[in-house]
Amino acid sequence: MTSTRRGGRQGSAVTCTGSRFDSSLHLLTKKFEKLVQESNGELDLNQAAEQLNVKKRRIYDITNVLEGIGVIEKKTKNVIVWKRSKGGGVNSQDAGDLARAREELADLTAEDQKLDDQIRSLQDSLQSVGLYDGVNYSYISHDDIKRIPELQNETLIGVRAPAGTELKIPEAQGDGGARGQE
Repeated sequence: MTSTRRGGRQGSAVTCTGSRFDSSLHLLTKKFEKLVQESNGELDLNQAAEQLNVKKRRIYDITNVLEGIGVIEKKTKNVIVWKRSKGGGVNSQDAGDLARAREELADLTAEDQKLDDQIRSLQDSLQSVGLYDGVNYSYISHDDIKRIPELQNETLIGVRAPAGTELKIPEAQGDGGARGQE
């Protein structure tokens, strides 16, 4: 069922249908924005509710959100004013904010891609280590260990033991004695 209602202004028609989508806040907001633009940026909320064929509560839902994000402001109790430039465009401050947000999004997307590439590379490396047939003959030299910056000035003991082996190493105490560490 489709019906066209005409409000108090001539030439201002909004088409409403019976489906649930047609009464969604998203679609109503778009229709509301169109009404505001057609009324040169100022709109009576009672007329908007009548023209959109919705309860005033739905109009308040829309205006509360739009007012919260700074798109409209209330002139009087039932009249709102669109703060953006005519035609629904964006003003220079909004355009600058939008450009910065897009630039930040591009930077974050590039960083995300770089991290994804690094993760794939590490996963490939781990997989290739696990698939290496000569794993029984793998070794690391003393020079290899000395070149690892995180292990500089650290005591390192290499132990090869069967799985499940429990190793107890005494920890040096300040008085020269030792206490056990698991």
